[in-house]
This record gives sequence, C-alpha cells and structure tokens, in this order.
Amino acid sequence: DEIEQRLALVDWRQVAVSSSGNVTLGQPNMSLNLGGVAKGFIADRAARIMKKKGVKRGIVDAGGDLVLFNAVGEEPFRVGLKHPERPDAKLAVLEVDSAAVVTSGCYERYVEIAGKRVCHIIDPRTGNPVEGLLSTTIVAEEAASADALATAVMVLGLEKGQALIRSLPGVEGLLVWKEGEKLAWWISEGLQ
Repeated sequence: DEIEQRLALVDWRQVAVSSSGNVTLGQPNMSLNLGGVAKGFIADRAARIMKKKGVKRGIVDAGGDLVLFNAVGEEPFRVGLKHPERPDAKLAVLEVDSAAVVTSGCYERYVEIAGKRVCHIIDPRTGNPVEGLLSTTIVAEEAASADALATAVMVLGLEKGQALIRSLPGVEGLLVWKEGEKLAWWISEGLQ
C-alpha cells in the first residue's frame, strides 16, 4: 500500500519550472532527489573551472563519477572498473583521453534482506528495487549525462539499456550481470 501511495508522487509532469527558475511540485508530499545526476553535474562544473584556470590535464572524482581531461598528445588515463563481486579486483581497465566515466551499480550500496542483496536503485515504474544488472558503466562527454544514463540503464535492464546506449551518439557502455554463478557482460562497439 505504501509503495502504491508513493508511486502517485512519481510523475515528472507534476514538476513545473518557471522562466525565473522557480520549481513548483504538483502535490504537497512530492520532493525532488537529484541523486541520479548531482555528482556528475558537480564533477562537470569542477572540470570546467579547472580548465578555465589553465589546468591542461586532470581528473575530477566525485565519488566515482569521473571527469578526465587531457592535453592533445598526452598519454590517455587508465581507469579501473571495480569487479562487482570482488572489491579488491578490477573487472576491466579503460584507456580514456578526455571523457566522463560513471558507474552505477548494486554492489556497493544495498541492503541485505533474508540473505539477498537488494539494490538501492528504485524502478520508478514499480517502486521496487531494480534487478538484473549488477553494474552499468557509461562513457560520455559530460558526467551529468553519464550519471543519469547509468542509473536509467540500471532501471531499463539489459536489452532496453543496450538499445538506449546504441541510440545515443558519443555514448558508450559496459553492462554487467550474472548468468547462473558466472558474470556476463556486454561492451558497446565503440568502447571495445
């Protein structure tokens, strides 16, 4: 019953932004949570400020949301992606010149209920935690977009998530899930 009541408050059409930037929510108990884009937005802003101040090569790390920028001709950065089941291991290492790299997953923020990990990411269509993907890494031009996309792909799941990544120019992705007891993954063509 509580989920059903709260789902009535999940509706972007009930959020109005005036020309002066004031935000009005359509119901008294509605609230906005920018957790799906805030760290990426902050990382993008920090990188812009650094570049404006003359920094030619840098990494902004906003809690795992990365913005990497590089001078032409410099060595690319090597970015390790955590293994979703072994915190001391890397799943992959990406070579990145200048881009945002953001991972959303269910392996660091979760609760255990009856011995089962329950993800912190909630599907706004159902009000339930997402299931299926263990992690989604997005590589894109801006971290705010990558942050939003990583969370959206976690909600969409494997097939719809792949389709979304393929449909967006300049966006690449790595999706990880379990097949039985083994990890499986999909890597977009441009990221391979």
